[in-house]
Amino acid sequence: LLTAQWQTAGLVELSVFTATGRQAWAYQGRSEGPMVIDLSHLPPGLYLLTLRTEGQLLSRKFMLSD
Repeated sequence: LLTAQWQTAGLVELSVFTATGRQAWAYQGRSEGPMVIDLSHLPPGLYLLTLRTEGQLLSRKFMLSD
């Protein structure tokens, strides 16, 4: 499980990409606080999370392990 948290409520776009650039997961909608993302269906490896809100873009690398 991955928890994403940001400062402002409103429209949000979250995406998870593999190390090769393939989109593995995505969400678009409204959010008002922390979001818990179940990525247990993905194999272990390096991933990139992008978070886009109204006026903000953030990217973070993370590792999934067994």
